[in-house]
Amino acid sequence: MFARLLETMKINVPSGTGFHTLRRTAATLAARPGDLFAVRRLLGHVNLEMATRYVQDVSAQTDRGIENSRAYLIRAQRVA
Repeated sequence: MFARLLETMKINVPSGTGFHTLRRTAATLAARPGDLFAVRRLLGHVNLEMATRYVQDVSAQTDRGIENSRAYLIRAQRVA
């Protein structure tokens, strides 16, 4: 369903991008303030260990990747 939505919206993403990519990005953004309990609740996990598996490295390189993705989506929305 996610792949069809991307296709309908005419959003081109790298091969292998799926719903879990979006989920991991949301978890990473939610983890920035350092509140893993919020991440656990957002993802619906019963323990912190499972929630931390979704959180990606929040280094400067990751920040650039997230910002590039955001900019791409904003441009795609303006064109649509």
